[in-house]
Amino acid sequence: MILALPSLVALAAGGLSGLLLDAATAVGLVLPATVVAHAATLAWSRRAPAGAFFGMLFGVLLRGLAIVGGGAILFFGTDVYDARGMSLWAWLIGVYLSTLAVETVLLGRALRRPPRVPPPR
Repeated sequence: MILALPSLVALAAGGLSGLLLDAATAVGLVLPATVVAHAATLAWSRRAPAGAFFGMLFGVLLRGLAIVGGGAILFFGTDVYDARGMSLWAWLIGVYLSTLAVETVLLGRALRRPPRVPPPR
């Protein structure tokens, strides 16, 4: 739930500013990729010492593909965002950075503990 807090704030701000479509699009592109990357990082960090590193690398690649790729497809592939200018990109960057800050704090706390690696056989 804490991971979704920046998205909820963005939706409220988008609704108040009249840019709910842009805010909802940004949340729709950022939040699923963030949740998947966060879960993968936590799961992989429990399996191997380098799992946290690979989970974070996976998260960067997944977010880049989802956010930049999805944003580009929507921005250039539809007529909805022509009149809106760069508003979609501003919302994407804002939601991404705020969600990344929250996820960094959560991962820092979770990964501070030593990983549970099964003993060798």
